[in-house]
Amino acid sequence: EDPKSEKWVVMAQSAAVVPLTPAEALKERIKEHYDTLSPVYHALWGKHIHHGFWITNKETKEEAQSQLIDLTASHLRLNPQQQGGSSRARVLDVGCGVGGSSIYLAKNFHAQSVGVTISSVQVQMAGELARSEGVGEETGKTKFLCMDAERLGSSASRDVIGPMGPFDVVWILEALSHLAPREQFFRDANSYLKVGGRLAVVDWTKAEGLSTDEENTYIKPIEQGMLLPRLSTMQEYMDLMKKSGFQIVHSQDISRETAKTWDLCLELVASPSLWKLALAQGNDFLQFLHAFKSMRAGFASGTFVYGLIVAEKIKDLPTSASL
Repeated sequence: EDPKSEKWVVMAQSAAVVPLTPAEALKERIKEHYDTLSPVYHALWGKHIHHGFWITNKETKEEAQSQLIDLTASHLRLNPQQQGGSSRARVLDVGCGVGGSSIYLAKNFHAQSVGVTISSVQVQMAGELARSEGVGEETGKTKFLCMDAERLGSSASRDVIGPMGPFDVVWILEALSHLAPREQFFRDANSYLKVGGRLAVVDWTKAEGLSTDEENTYIKPIEQGMLLPRLSTMQEYMDLMKKSGFQIVHSQDISRETAKTWDLCLELVASPSLWKLALAQGNDFLQFLHAFKSMRAGFASGTFVYGLIVAEKIKDLPTSASL
């Protein structure tokens, strides 16, 4: 039979398809989720697509979100009083979303931020938002790249990001819980930082010593609905940081101050129009919205921990440590 026949072509194409691993499939779902829904999140939640930090409980959502950035920045030697003539701190913002943190740090902490996200839609949105606030790429204050944070150590990533460093700060806010393996991220963060530079991790974690029942009742629904690999504990993060050339400068459980976020989220998802959109988008978005109740239950039970960790790079790692 003619090897160029339609039958053989179809068979060859089928044979060439390599099935994705579970981790690769999850990554594709995450990318599709943020490509499709980032405009919706921006419309509902604003430019900071993350928790707020309430001090008086009277702040607006936007004020609370800014306070979370301010709290984190307070441990990073970023000086909000620096004058325009002084050198800018270089920040690598990993999982930058639509650019909220990078823009805020550029405007309020005299930072020069490079943001990376797996979503090309978020890159476009971040660039537009930065320009609208006077810190667009043309000013040299922000730059946004479409890049896989799990591949920061690849030669392709280093060729792009490397010349913009070394960095004073690696910043990752509510993105590390999407990544695996996490030890590689900490090694890559080390390689992009100056000695003495700082790594800021604000992330979703779980409490220590949970029973199987607690894991199944409170944590699994969050992992499944929020498109996460296995959640780590804060201590697991800190142990990996120490193995990756860092010393811990500050760690803090800020669950109590951030829990109000999910009261507001549940108010938002009461909208019938949002559920109509979810039905049109498919199962992942429906599970995501259902997981809002799981998030509030995790906070209320103490099984979910919203953590802040800042670590300082104390040494370079051997070159073989980065892939």
